[in-house]
Amino acid sequence: MLLVSEAGDYRWLRTRTRPNKFDDLLAKIRQIRAENKECGAYRIYLALQLLQSHDPIEHPLD
Repeated sequence: MLLVSEAGDYRWLRTRTRPNKFDDLLAKIRQIRAENKECGAYRIYLALQLLQSHDPIEHPLD
């Protein structure tokens, strides 16, 4: 039996349809894994860094 508060359960019901803030990151990771199944965490990290260097960066001070 899980000990879940009633308020926590209602909070989950309210927010379960919202998109997760990491959905775009998860999509990129899944794409990298689909291209190379033997890619580990460090290589995924490097691939994400490479993808980020190709994306335009929005600077908050500009």
